[in-house]
Amino acid sequence: MYLSKLSLDVSSPSVAQALASSHDMHRNLMKAFDHNHAIPDRERENIGLLYRIVQKKKDAPVLYVQSIEKPYWERIALNGYHLCGMNYNLEKEMEHFLNGSQWRFSILAFPSKKVKTIGQKNSRRQLLTGNRERLSWLTKQGENNGFSIVSATETPEQEKTELAKKSGSFFLSGVRYDGILRITDEEKFRTAFEKGIGPEKAYGYGLLMIAKA
Repeated sequence: MYLSKLSLDVSSPSVAQALASSHDMHRNLMKAFDHNHAIPDRERENIGLLYRIVQKKKDAPVLYVQSIEKPYWERIALNGYHLCGMNYNLEKEMEHFLNGSQWRFSILAFPSKKVKTIGQKNSRRQLLTGNRERLSWLTKQGENNGFSIVSATETPEQEKTELAKKSGSFFLSGVRYDGILRITDEEKFRTAFEKGIGPEKAYGYGLLMIAKA
């Protein structure tokens, strides 16, 4: 498991486009894994790519990327993605994922439910609007993924526009959770840590960032 920290050059056309379209961001990041063409879904899953953009008011955005396979960021450095920190010790960290242990966590998630739309065959995901609903969603995610929530606060993220060539523009709003969790099932938790939590991972949601409590 690898965790990388990248600085983004917002003057780069590639970065600017990727910040406006998570499809482009995901495709650009995949180029760091020695793939130059379209990547089948099974390969995306094998790579285990998860990412999160952290934007502070005055600073340039920072990108955190987690993956099962080793990335080679020099392949996209000319496009405005610059490595500023990498942690090769996630496997060692995961050895401490023991039942009963507590961890500080932060996650940008998309707490949602599927709703049916009249005239459309497939249901779509809709962001949960109530605080209690969203906290219940997080609690349920913990039950399914081997952890319980000791404490949690949420911060709604600003709505962002996503550009899609085929379907046009649409909007996504995430929720950032910060708090403390307790591991209840080591095996389930390790799997959740590798694969991420909740839906819309290709849009930068679901990366579980933790530190020992």
